Amino acid sequence: MKKDSLYLVSTVLALFVVGRFLGGTLLSNNWSFTHFQYLPGWYGIVWLILTVGLSVLAVRCAERIDRLSLTQRTVVPSLVGILGLLILAGIDSFVTGAGNVRVAQIAQADTVILRWFEFGTIGVVTALHSVFTVLGASDTGGAVLAWRVFAYLCSALALVGAARLAGELTKQSGRRILYFVLIFFGGHSLVTFGFVGVEAVLIPLVVWLGVWINRLQIKRTPKGLAALWLIVAAGVVMYAGAAIVLPAVVYASLASFVGKKQRAYAPHTLALLTLAALLFLLYNGAANSLELSARVLAVQGKAPFQDYGLFSGRHLGDVFQLLFLLVPILFAATLLVLRRGFRSPNSRVVGGVWWLAVGGAVGMFVLDPVNSIVLDLPRFAAFLTPCALLAT
Repeated sequence: MKKDSLYLVSTVLALFVVGRFLGGTLLSNNWSFTHFQYLPGWYGIVWLILTVGLSVLAVRCAERIDRLSLTQRTVVPSLVGILGLLILAGIDSFVTGAGNVRVAQIAQADTVILRWFEFGTIGVVTALHSVFTVLGASDTGGAVLAWRVFAYLCSALALVGAARLAGELTKQSGRRILYFVLIFFGGHSLVTFGFVGVEAVLIPLVVWLGVWINRLQIKRTPKGLAALWLIVAAGVVMYAGAAIVLPAVVYASLASFVGKKQRAYAPHTLALLTLAALLFLLYNGAANSLELSARVLAVQGKAPFQDYGLFSGRHLGDVFQLLFLLVPILFAATLLVLRRGFRSPNSRVVGGVWWLAVGGAVGMFVLDPVNSIVLDLPRFAAFLTPCALLAT
């Protein structure tokens, strides 16, 4: 990393740390800066020491850790071990993201309704619920198990994809393990501990799209194009919110036909038009559907929170805190791009990842925090999965 990049990233991370201690006294809308005021006074200092110490240790020992975890012989047991730790550290997400409502949707309904915007996910979870109840679980217990198993299947797919992507981005052992950590353990890792909700689909979807976007820009093949679009189709069937990746897929598909030395104006333009079309379809559909309108923010706000509109001060403050809490590195990455532009050898890959990030950020921006911004934090975190790819 060049010196100016290192200084910029270090400054952003330093501001993030300072914000944990002082942000709550500087802002009135400060829900993301008040962690330590409810914990023993020593906790914040220990957290800071451990964070800095483990980070330095990880960087200094990166090559050794890589040899122990991501070589051809050790990668499978390593990924299984990480998944096991995620299962052991599973979160109780019945309240977070309205997990209790999701469980009731499966366990307490005589007939489970497969709504079009989450058709695939609810279908898979319902099938798993049927299996667990046949094996002797209660309706509620079976529903909890079904959602948890589905979530961990998504985490397993994301783990494999993160290892594959890190290995394809670089063959340098020390850097490979750092890429893997950045890709899998970003702010979206909140959703990898057994989160009860349809948003878990977004994490493996984005990671595997990153794999194929990278491959497609190295060499365009019919197999690569087909894989890209099949992944998107599968994601949208599982959860309609996965459509946020369409601008990136349009960009990557078209950019693969543009010469390496040519400007990719057309792919960027069509990606932007795709994003605009998605927003038009979303709000046009919300105008004619109570169920859809309840899930997206209106410009003027909705009862009973008329002051919480799309561009209201409260919402913009919440968005800033979400980004600064979950992906502070995004601010450094944005400043670097504004300063340097896409001038790296892999600029087409970077462009595709940026469109993934833009789509995710727009999805997060228009999503209504129906259960409060704090309780819905994992739902928003899933939409920010592409930001982890930017850090690489």
